[in-house]
Amino acid sequence: MFCLETEVPINGWANSLFVHLSLETSSGFNDRIRTSIDKIYEKDAGQRNALVIVRPPGHHASASKSSGFCIFNNVAVAAKYAQRRYKAKRILILDWDVHHGNGTQEIFYEDANVMYMSIHRHDKGNFYPVGEPKDYFDVGEGAGEGMSVNVPFSGAQMGDIEYQMAFQRIIMPISYQFNPDLVLISAGFDAAIDDPLGDYRVTPETFALMTYQLSSLASGRVITVLEGGYNLTSISNSALAVCEVLQNRAMLRRLRDEKEQFASKPQKLESSSIKTIREVCALQQKYWSILKGFQVSKKCFILIIVLVLNVGFLKIIFGSVLNSKLVNKNGKSNAATLKVKTKAATDPIEPSSSRRYNTRRQNRRRSDNSEVTPSTVGLNIEQESVEMSDQSSSGSSSAPPPSYQDLELMSMGPAHAVVPLSECPHLDQVQPLPLTGIDASTNCSDCKIGAEVWTCLTCYQYNCGRFVNEHALMHHLSSSHPMALSMADLSVWCYPCEAYVHNQILIPAKSSAHQSKFGEQMPS
Repeated sequence: MFCLETEVPINGWANSLFVHLSLETSSGFNDRIRTSIDKIYEKDAGQRNALVIVRPPGHHASASKSSGFCIFNNVAVAAKYAQRRYKAKRILILDWDVHHGNGTQEIFYEDANVMYMSIHRHDKGNFYPVGEPKDYFDVGEGAGEGMSVNVPFSGAQMGDIEYQMAFQRIIMPISYQFNPDLVLISAGFDAAIDDPLGDYRVTPETFALMTYQLSSLASGRVITVLEGGYNLTSISNSALAVCEVLQNRAMLRRLRDEKEQFASKPQKLESSSIKTIREVCALQQKYWSILKGFQVSKKCFILIIVLVLNVGFLKIIFGSVLNSKLVNKNGKSNAATLKVKTKAATDPIEPSSSRRYNTRRQNRRRSDNSEVTPSTVGLNIEQESVEMSDQSSSGSSSAPPPSYQDLELMSMGPAHAVVPLSECPHLDQVQPLPLTGIDASTNCSDCKIGAEVWTCLTCYQYNCGRFVNEHALMHHLSSSHPMALSMADLSVWCYPCEAYVHNQILIPAKSSAHQSKFGEQMPS
């Protein structure tokens, strides 16, 4: 039984309902979120993720008022708690609710330590919340400039391909460079297929895939918090898919079950989504150098769908963005020169008042984008709509999709994904594991930084990667030890071969790192 009250005079328009008897319950959910933060930071690595079922949702609520059926901003409470109690320096909030999380963005709009990223339906500002700063040029202010990343889709029904492309081109590259300590997902499922209000076509498998990719960040410290959704079946199926990934650290069963369904249906990338991704990349590259210089042809879009349908490539999809040789527009490698430059300060800071949030942004319009254009990012699509099907990706209607070992990229054009070698002449230099095994939480032995750490598979020394201080590369050059294992995505790189390698000889090291990182055995 609920008692419904409004926050405005009876002759006004109630933006939200205040549910009197559930106020204490809403506060109790915030306690559950704080408990999840405690467990993630205090327990072993195997308990480093959580799914929090919260009602009412929270991402429209600001620091001073409720809005959009949201009373308390649950994710913001979690972020603030992690900052204050555990001194979290870099927190990533990814909001995939079909509605923009205007409350969450406002709370952290001037915070240099919290990145807010949103993929949402925009419809040129006409989709709820109307009149709020949610376009691609709304990037934060003051110390938080560049810490808000909005992917505002307009003009078409978006689905799996558009969301996956936004993740590959924008969300994951920026997230890797930001290098968060904690990931919070505002998991609204009103973009799900069959939701009557969102009217988008995102399947449970894509929600699972996005969760799977985000789990590669922050040593697996991921908390998923339920937001909106208006179809109970869609919410249930999507939440279950996300829960399976969080529990099992894998997507093998889900993708195997759905592979035939996806491969048999031609899929079209909406042209308006290409325009949106171009605009976001063009503006955000001045804050995030990893977005600069990419060349992307339409074949790259096709390749990503092929990779998604082949389970073995899931790790490569999000891992190779950082670790492969990035090719700039001149054909030169960016790998040796690209450095991580996060905007986070040494200690968490309190953002200043957000009352200027909606006024100062009026002066921030497309003039911010005068120095960069979509073409400079390299999103040069030959056609504004791309048809994708099993035939186009595999080259023959009768041929199955390429396997984990034999997908050939040479005929696919430039793309930022790498096929690991199954054999390598340097495998004989891989030494047995030390008695203590591999510790995935170890910092670089030279600079003591814990970001992008690799362990040498000959001497098992830990060093940072090429996007930090390049100590792993320096170790190879000084010792001639050829192979290293990434603590971020458990991939193995051979320096002399300049290639990723996957072989049975490497399984013990990968298994040990997986056990240390996730607290459980690596799936076979």
